[in-house]
Amino acid sequence: MERSDAEIQIEREAVLLELATAYQRRELDIFEAAVRPDMTLTLGGSSRLAGTYVGYDAFGRYLEVLRRVLRSAGQPITFVHEKNEMTFKQVMVVYGPKHDAEMALVVTVLYDDEGKITSFLVLPEDQDLFDYVVDTSLPAEVFI
Repeated sequence: MERSDAEIQIEREAVLLELATAYQRRELDIFEAAVRPDMTLTLGGSSRLAGTYVGYDAFGRYLEVLRRVLRSAGQPITFVHEKNEMTFKQVMVVYGPKHDAEMALVVTVLYDDEGKITSFLVLPEDQDLFDYVVDTSLPAEVFI
């Protein structure tokens, strides 16, 4: 039996919330069930974290570094769905030793025909501020 668009959307949102919870608990192995091994994560901008990361291992390392400068602001996540794409917006706090900036991150998630995540595109609401805080908070030798 084929699932309705509404059922697919509800499932995708539930999986994303499960991934967010797993990230907070540092249980990154749960991502393997939801993402393709060749998935990509792209962060816009020019910060030390900007760029495209390919594969599960790179994705996991990226998430570990990101944890050093980003945390949830505790506000609800909003979702928009379009065919094989889900965009969500979450207010986060980008922080460092001298900074604490709250801003939304807009994340576009693409799915393959089997429902696995193929890519994440992350765009901060205030790209310049995000880049500045990240670059002043992470050492220059951060490698992902």
